[in-house]
Amino acid sequence: MELRQKTNDELFALYEGELAFRHRSARGIHEAKRVLNHFHNYIGEFPPTPEIAKSFLSTFKDRKPTTIARYVAILKVFFKWYGEELDIKIRVPKILPSYVENTDIERLLEAMRNKRSRKDTIDRDILLVYLAIHTGLRRSELASLMVGDIDLERQVLVVRQGKGSKDRVIPLSRNTCEKLAEYIKGKEKDISLFGLAAASISGKIRTFAAKAGVKLHAHSLRDYFATSLSEKGATIREIQSLLGHTNLTHTERYTLHTDKHLKDAIDLIDKEQVDDQIVDLENKVSQEHVQLQPIVILKVIEKKAWPQYDDLLQSDYFSHFVARNEGQIPVLELEISLFDTENHLLEIQKESVLGVKEVFIFKPMVKLAEESYQLICKYKAVSSEQYRETMLQFKVKKASRDGEVYVLPGELEFKFGIH
Repeated sequence: MELRQKTNDELFALYEGELAFRHRSARGIHEAKRVLNHFHNYIGEFPPTPEIAKSFLSTFKDRKPTTIARYVAILKVFFKWYGEELDIKIRVPKILPSYVENTDIERLLEAMRNKRSRKDTIDRDILLVYLAIHTGLRRSELASLMVGDIDLERQVLVVRQGKGSKDRVIPLSRNTCEKLAEYIKGKEKDISLFGLAAASISGKIRTFAAKAGVKLHAHSLRDYFATSLSEKGATIREIQSLLGHTNLTHTERYTLHTDKHLKDAIDLIDKEQVDDQIVDLENKVSQEHVQLQPIVILKVIEKKAWPQYDDLLQSDYFSHFVARNEGQIPVLELEISLFDTENHLLEIQKESVLGVKEVFIFKPMVKLAEESYQLICKYKAVSSEQYRETMLQFKVKKASRDGEVYVLPGELEFKFGIH
């Protein structure tokens, strides 16, 4: 009742102070303020009601469904705070992202190479496009990258405060690392990697696309990255983690271009029957080699608690993780990934070969909060195309020493036939 006794000027001014707690990004706050300002002007001094809100939203009936859905979401939060319910559902059609041809990317890069300007800006612009199509970063994330966010030793880059204010770590190929190493040589870690604002990146891509005669924009580079991953067999969870999507339905759009399991289903029509004798022979060979399969064990390596806290804390402090090959043959393409409880990829490290009894050390760079996590170690044996997984679930607890945490190891889980 207290809110209903205020004037609209007082009401909207009061809610504006709440926006900082309801939106994670400056862009989200700005958009909410803009929509609510329009709504305030629309209702004048009439008290806000769901009926008036529906009338207000009807004035945008010619806008895209995604735009209307965004306005509805903003008003729903406002009315919930006000003590009312805005019962409106907007059906947003599932639209395929743009399919970007490799030739269009090449034409874009060629237009950049032909630019008559300083060589350093040409090299920068080409590297920007190259990094975008190999990492899938949003334009705002490209603009926010600092030189210090590039870890050439571990072959990763850190996206800090991406969409939803989430950090994530993206692995880099050796070729990408070489290009970045040359570009950042001698630069301070606390300066912008490209020195461009998000709007400048959009304008740059749009300008060169026009010169190249292709229909591309900044987000097209992200679409190209995601679709390429799907075409090359990456799982939807892997694509989701790399893109930084919170909602899996946003990622599913990219698999609709090249949904492999649908193609495989059609291929079943023409598939010939496999000879039973061949199947029996393969099973026999598989059983003979089962003892030679690699087994990679994940383990938490701990250090003892600080002496002065022995009487307060019985658990050990977290130090690092190791993956040890306990099998009888080497392991190839070993990959350790760290996920949170919502299956967001936080960090990933890779190793080409792990010999028998050898150890691979995994030391997360991301700061671990007091919650549950899981490590997934994916690998395959020599002369095998079949991947295996070892999973270790664990919880992180705060330690008595300020700023330190310790790990409560969970149980190992093994999976086979992972692709």
